Amino acid sequence: LAVDYCVHLADAYRQCDKESREERVTFMLRRMGMSVVSGAFTTIGSSFFLLFTTIVFFEKFAQTILWVICMSLFTSLCFFSAVLALVGPCGTTADIPITAFFTNLIYGPVQKADVEALPKDTKEVTATPVTAMKEMEPEVNKEVAVPGEMPEQNNEQEPAV
Repeated sequence: LAVDYCVHLADAYRQCDKESREERVTFMLRRMGMSVVSGAFTTIGSSFFLLFTTIVFFEKFAQTILWVICMSLFTSLCFFSAVLALVGPCGTTADIPITAFFTNLIYGPVQKADVEALPKDTKEVTATPVTAMKEMEPEVNKEVAVPGEMPEQNNEQEPAV
């Protein structure tokens, strides 16, 4: 529980495609901040009722959960966000080469022809193996029957023997 909120926030920070740390922290807090706060409040709400039990174990358990959740929420939203704004990775600093290796292993390397096949009107040409594979998929024949119309039938009959 103590690490969970920081992991969610770090994942949102990592998914941001902005360059500056401040923009990435803002994106992170807007995208994942409310989810983290909502998760903390539901956990606090559920453990709140355990405070009033007559069994000592449940009361101490509730106190422990409340303390951990409150400290985790404060640490992730205040301390962790501030640390990322000051010294967080920006650009491609946090890219891990081994992930690219496994992506290429599973989907195959992106060829130059795959990148050239992307639309030219895009501002940035970014191709991943997943987008390259979607571009190469054959189009599915999508014939939709219109209500009231009969599908075409083959009227040619075989000659009788």
